Amino acid sequence: CPHQTTSPIWRKVIYYKYMKWRKINKFPDYEVSDTGNIRSITRNIIRKKKGCYLLNGVILSQVLGSSGYLQVRLYKDKKSTTKMVHRLVAESYLSNKDNKKQVNHIDGDKTNNNVRNLEWVTQYDNMQHASITRLSPVGERCHLSKLKESDVLEIRNTNWGISHRKIAEKYGVTHGVIGSILRNKTWRYLLNDKG
Repeated sequence: CPHQTTSPIWRKVIYYKYMKWRKINKFPDYEVSDTGNIRSITRNIIRKKKGCYLLNGVILSQVLGSSGYLQVRLYKDKKSTTKMVHRLVAESYLSNKDNKKQVNHIDGDKTNNNVRNLEWVTQYDNMQHASITRLSPVGERCHLSKLKESDVLEIRNTNWGISHRKIAEKYGVTHGVIGSILRNKTWRYLLNDKG
C-alpha cells in the first residue's frame, strides 16, 4: 500500500490531499490552499498553432521577496502579476467584516502562511504586534535611536523644572522627542521597568 511508505514523495502527496483549496478571486486559473500553497488548475488551452490541449495544474514556486514575505507570480490574459501569498490566503479564507487593510502573522514568521497563523488587523495593530513580539526594532535596537534606555528612564524620573527644549539640548534630540517620552507616547515598553 503506497500510504504506508516513508518516502518523502508519498508524504507530500498525502499532505496535499488533505489541504483545502479555494479559487483565487480575479485569477480563475489558480487556487490557494489553507496552508499557503498556490496551484494552477488543470484546464483546456486553445492555441492557434497547437489547437486544443490539456494543461495539467501544478503547485507553483514561491519566492522570498525583499520584505521577507513569500510571493507568487500569477497570469491572467497573458499578463503576469506578483501577489503576496499571505494576502491570497487571508482574502480566500478569513472574514474581514471590519475591512481591515493588513494581514498579521500571529507567530511573527512571515513565511508561515497557514490560515490559522493569519489575521486581519489595522496598521496600528500590526505595528503594536511587531513591537510587542520584538519583530521590529524598538528603543536602543533601532539604528536611528539617539537615546539609550537609561537616558529615557532619567528623562522620565527626573523633576526637571526646565523647558523641554533645554532637556532636548542636553540629549541632542528635539523638544518633540522629549514631549513624547514624558507623555509616554514613545518608549512605552519601558513603563513596566520604571521603578
